[in-house]
Amino acid sequence: MYNIWNSLAWQSLEPFTTTKNNLTFSFFIYWFNPFTNKISGKTVSCGAIIIFCLNLPYHLRYQSENTYFAGISPPSYKPSVTTITALLDPIC
Repeated sequence: MYNIWNSLAWQSLEPFTTTKNNLTFSFFIYWFNPFTNKISGKTVSCGAIIIFCLNLPYHLRYQSENTYFAGISPPSYKPSVTTITALLDPIC
């Protein structure tokens, strides 16, 4: 499978995805250390929430002008499920 368009999950959404003006989005959370220190043990981490439009062709989908920076999670050592859910509720 080269692209999500070839997957069985995408094809199961066929009536929705082939209708004009219907868009499908995916979000991605990237965890990073905001202080960029490389010590071993526990470190602080933040999560950047990025949204991609899956209807775009693969070569355009992940370009910076076609992505949406939806938010950032506050720094903590271990974000809980409740914290992540509260951040994603307004986005969804």
